[in-house]
Amino acid sequence: MGSVSAMLTAVLIAGAPHPTEGAARVVRDFVPVQRPERGQERESDRAPVLSLDEAVARAERAYGARVIRTESREEGGRLVYKLRLLSDDGRVWSVRVDATTGEMR
Repeated sequence: MGSVSAMLTAVLIAGAPHPTEGAARVVRDFVPVQRPERGQERESDRAPVLSLDEAVARAERAYGARVIRTESREEGGRLVYKLRLLSDDGRVWSVRVDATTGEMR
């Protein structure tokens, strides 16, 4: 295999276009992806910070109850965990945990 300069010389002598011509065209036509500035991301663009297991543990600690059923769903473009809890006195209720912010409601 010959050197790079020898190969380029052979290409140029053979009448082929300049080897960087195509690269210049690619660079000229390149359109950068528009990304938000740091700190400007929409909340819906952020990855979930809580796993389902973490959400269950937080809810059980916060409410002093046991999670008996879980469901993951998307609400408004965001991942939300719906947890059904059972208290020691037999009361059952549901709590939603936003997987991105950790907010419980």
